[in-house]
Amino acid sequence: MPSAVGNSRVVKLKRKWSEPCLLWTVIVSASGTMKSPAWALAKEPLDAIQSAAFAEYRQARQQYDQAKHEYDAAVQEWKRSGRQRGDAIPLPLTEPIAKRYLVDDLIVKTLAPLLEQQPQGLTLCCDELAGWFGGFNQYRSGRGSDVERWLSIHRAGPITVDRKTDHQCRHIPRACISVTGGIQPKVMSRVASNPELRDNGLLARLLVAMPPRRPKQWSEADVSEESDAVYRHIVERLLSLDFGADEHGNPVPIALPLSPEAKEKFVRFFNAHNREQSLLGDDLSAAWSKLEAYAARLALLIQLVRWAAEGYTPATTSAVDEQSMDAAIVLVKWFANEAKRVSALLGNIDDSEESRRRRLAIDAAEQRGGRLTVRLLMRSPGCSSAFTTSDDAEQTLNALVAAGLGRWEQSPSGKAGGRPTAVFVLVESASDPANDSDTTPAPNDTTSTNPASGEVSSVSMSDDAAA
Repeated sequence: MPSAVGNSRVVKLKRKWSEPCLLWTVIVSASGTMKSPAWALAKEPLDAIQSAAFAEYRQARQQYDQAKHEYDAAVQEWKRSGRQRGDAIPLPLTEPIAKRYLVDDLIVKTLAPLLEQQPQGLTLCCDELAGWFGGFNQYRSGRGSDVERWLSIHRAGPITVDRKTDHQCRHIPRACISVTGGIQPKVMSRVASNPELRDNGLLARLLVAMPPRRPKQWSEADVSEESDAVYRHIVERLLSLDFGADEHGNPVPIALPLSPEAKEKFVRFFNAHNREQSLLGDDLSAAWSKLEAYAARLALLIQLVRWAAEGYTPATTSAVDEQSMDAAIVLVKWFANEAKRVSALLGNIDDSEESRRRRLAIDAAEQRGGRLTVRLLMRSPGCSSAFTTSDDAEQTLNALVAAGLGRWEQSPSGKAGGRPTAVFVLVESASDPANDSDTTPAPNDTTSTNPASGEVSSVSMSDDAAA
């Protein structure tokens, strides 16, 4: 689906920040769990359109080959006698080009000529992505995929390929290739343990889903012909999107801005998402840094799918609106949780003990309506082994306050009297970016202090930031 839009549109977040309609998605599932049929169903319309394009190309190629034979004979005749008579040389023929949407080639050098011919971009579809990942282990000793070029492709950036065999240089100003496919859990575990792929950020660029394994049961449920037709219609309309043009007449993407309401939602998500990122270990933090861009990319795709499904309306073609942004943020939150779950299941999560404690504290606070004492934290499910002393629990809550994710309040004494209780108050939906408020500490805020210990935090939160 993203490649149907490809380079025709981008979403504009700021003057110098735009995101393409480009996704890298991976289904992690064992053999026999029906990942391939579901994946094939999702790309069925593009498969059909690609097959039709190949049929048109074969017909055009047959006509070209016949015309080329006649052209070559005419050129020979011109060389023998027409040149002396002053006849014009026969005009050369234009060789037909196969329209491409889907590719399964894994090497950038061989994809470059296709990208040169297909300004809209491509989708790399591999039922098994193990070969794609395997290519990244073969560094530039003469063969193998170029990791740096793929990292540039993820942002639809420029790539240049020099061919030694024919001394040709190919420059692609916007190399746009979405990636989709499946991989088995054991293979993905080996891939995720590769330090180079983690360090260079390639793994962080993946939207990963790992459906729970369930026994198959027969069902009469099926996709209706009407649904198939609607889906095909949406894909065809997306493929019909036109391009803009630069000063030289070259095709360039048309930029869709965010509506004011969508911009407000994105800013709130961005701030909350990055506060949450500060609590994560290196690997998950890297994934979080890419998810913020995926929110904009998914919002753009959703906006254009709505346009394709509902028909032309100014509201769905002039800007990315609040409805599309809300849906995109929900999807990003799901992928964020899935990234945590898959990392833990595959045993490749690189996380510190303190990061784990902070997440446990946030979960415990959310389960109790956003308010938590040190004692309640220690007694919360799953927390007893992480917080063996009150000092451990208090230190973690103070760290959350310092990170801007909460504040301390004093609970009034009960009827029996006694000292007031220090209560940690979680910032509204700290792990819920879609509903978080866009509040940052003001320079003149008074410092927040834990009443129980007198410890001063490094960051305070204004009153309107509290739940």
